[in-house]
Amino acid sequence: MHRNFPQPLWLPILVIVTSLLLFATGSALASSRTALVIGNSAYPTAPLKNPANDAADVAAALKKLGFDVVLLKNATMQQMEEAVREFGLKLRQGGTGLFYFAGHGVQVAGENYLVPVNAVIQSEGDVKYGCLNAGLVLAKMEDAGNGPNVVILDACRNNPFARSFRSAEAGLARMDAPTGSIIAYATAPGKVASDGDGRNGLYTQHLLRNIATPGLSVSDMFMSVREAVVRDSGKKQVPWENTSLIGRFSLAGPVAAPAPAPALQASLAPKPASAPAFQVPPPASPEESRLMSDLGAYRGTKRDEDVEAKLIARAKALAAKGSPYGLLAQGWLSEDEAVRNQAVAKAAKLGIPLALVLRAEFLADQPVSPSDVVEARELLRRAMDMGEPEARLDLGRLFILGKGGPKDVAGGERLFADLVRERPAYGTKVALAYLEFSEKVLPKPDADAKGVAYARRAASLGDIDAMMLMAELYERGGHVKKDPYEAWSWYEKAAGRGYTWAMTTLGISLRYGSEDLGVKKNQVEAFKWFRKAADLGNTSALIDVAKMTILGEGVPKDPQGGLAMLKGLADKGDQNAFYGLGTLYLDGEGVPKNRSLAYYWFAVGARNGSDVSGIRLRSLAPDIPAEERVKLDAQAAKWKPRKGM
Repeated sequence: MHRNFPQPLWLPILVIVTSLLLFATGSALASSRTALVIGNSAYPTAPLKNPANDAADVAAALKKLGFDVVLLKNATMQQMEEAVREFGLKLRQGGTGLFYFAGHGVQVAGENYLVPVNAVIQSEGDVKYGCLNAGLVLAKMEDAGNGPNVVILDACRNNPFARSFRSAEAGLARMDAPTGSIIAYATAPGKVASDGDGRNGLYTQHLLRNIATPGLSVSDMFMSVREAVVRDSGKKQVPWENTSLIGRFSLAGPVAAPAPAPALQASLAPKPASAPAFQVPPPASPEESRLMSDLGAYRGTKRDEDVEAKLIARAKALAAKGSPYGLLAQGWLSEDEAVRNQAVAKAAKLGIPLALVLRAEFLADQPVSPSDVVEARELLRRAMDMGEPEARLDLGRLFILGKGGPKDVAGGERLFADLVRERPAYGTKVALAYLEFSEKVLPKPDADAKGVAYARRAASLGDIDAMMLMAELYERGGHVKKDPYEAWSWYEKAAGRGYTWAMTTLGISLRYGSEDLGVKKNQVEAFKWFRKAADLGNTSALIDVAKMTILGEGVPKDPQGGLAMLKGLADKGDQNAFYGLGTLYLDGEGVPKNRSLAYYWFAVGARNGSDVSGIRLRSLAPDIPAEERVKLDAQAAKWKPRKGM
C-alpha cells in the first residue's frame, strides 16, 4: 500500500517510554520515585491553552502516587536543559523515573524536539540549536541504569513554524522502544489529535482518569485511555503504542495478575472459573526463540515443501535435547491431530506464548461450551502481554467476530493495525482476515479495500505470500476487479524472488494457455519456467519437465530421457513421481499404455503415503485381473528407495 502522508499539521502526540525490569510485579511504591514535569503554553507566537494545566495536573497526580516532582511552567531552553541534567543525576540513585512535557514539539530529520517558550525558529536548521532533543531525556535515563522509567511527551497541537520548514513531515517521528519499554502516542504518527475543549488535552484528560487506578498495568492503562479517546473523538484520534515490554508494571501500586483493563471489560467477558492459572514460561535460548518465531510465521502461509521439512528437522533436534519448545514444534508439525493437540496442551500448561495461542485457537474453533471461547480470549490476552504477535492477530479476529464476548470491530481493527505497524510481515495474514470477513462479517467494500491494501503493502515490502495473494485476487476477481495482466505481473514478481510455486503456476499457464491470466499456449516458455523451478529443487516442476521431454513439448522429444528423470525421482521416494509414472502409463502420454505398470506405480505410491495414488489405485483395480493384482501388490510391497540416491 502506498503511504499517504498528511498535510503539514503538527499534532499533539503523547509518547510514553517505559523501561521495565524483567517480570517486575512487586510494589513500585516501595522504591524511590522521581518526576520532572514541564508544561509550556506562553509561546510568543501560537500560544497554547492546555499544556500548563496538563503539566500542573499531572504533577499533582504523580505527587499523590509518591513521586518527588519538579514542576516547570513556561520554561526556557536553559531551564529545560538544566532540569533534565539534574533529573538524570537523581535517577542514578535508582528507583522509578518519570518525565512529562506538554507543549509544542517538532520533527526534523527524524529527530523529535521539544520547544521552549523562548525559541526563535526561522528555519529547520534553527530547531537543533533552539529546542531540546527528546532523545536527551531517554539517554539520561539509559545512562542512569535505573528503572522502570516513563517519558511522556504531549508534544504539539500545531507546528507554529510549518511555513518556515522545507519538509512536510507531520507529527513527531516514531521513537523505537528499547527492550523492556513502551512508547505510546496520543495519536498515530502523522495524525491530528484534539487539544481538548476543557482544562486538559483529550489524551491527558483520560490519562489522568486512569493513571491512579490501583494495580492497573501500564499496557492496560494505555489500552483503557486509547478506547476512551477513540470514543470521544469519534474515531478521529487513535492513540498508538510501540512496545517491547518485559513483565508488567503499574504506576499505582502492585500490578494485578494479568487481566483486562477496566475499559475492555465490555469486550472481554468475565474469566471463567475453570480458566487455568498462568505460569512463567521456561527461558528460551536464541535457537528456541527463532524456532517459535519461524513456526508462528509459517502457520497459514504458502511455502515450498522443504520449509516444513527444515522446521521439522530443527524441532526434532531440540526435542531430542528435552527442549519444551522443540517438543511443541515437533508435536504441532505432526500429521496426527491427537499428537498435535496433546503437544499444544502440554506446552500451554508451561505458559509458552505460542502454545497459548494454539490452545486458544483449538478452544475457539471447537468449543464445548461458551466458556471455552471466553477462556480462549484470556489465553490470547496472556500471550499478547508476553509479546506473541500471533495472539494479537487471533484476539483481533475474536473481537470482530464477537466470539467469547461482545463484538468489538473497532478494537479488533486496532489490534490488526498495531500488529502490522510493529510486525510488517503480518500484513498478509491481516489481509486474509479482512478478505475472510468480507460480506459475511464486515461490509464488503470496506473489508475488501482494507484487505487488498494490507496485501499490497506487504507485497511491496517483499513478502512472497502477499505477492501470491495479490496475483490470485486479480486472477479470480471478487474482492477486486479481475485483471489478468495485473495477476501475471504479481506471479512474475514472486517468481523473480525465487518462489518456485509462482514459477510452476506460470509454467502451467503457458503450457496449456490461460484465459484467467490472459496468455496463450507457449510450450517453449512453459518449459523454461518448469526447468527454472526444477533447478531450484521443486520436484513437481521436475515431473513437468520430464513429461514435456517425453512428449516433446517445448523441447526435442526424448521419451527415454524423460522416463529416466521420473524414475530417478521415484528411486528417491518422491510421491509425486509415483503418481506421475502411474498416470503416464495409464494415459499413454508419450509411452505405450500399460495398465499393469500404472497399477504398480500407484500401488507403490499408496504404500508410501500418497493419497492421490491410493485413489487412482482403487479406481483402476477392477480393470486388473485378481491374480495379476496379487503379483503387482507383492512387487510393490518389495519396493525400497535406492541407497545413496
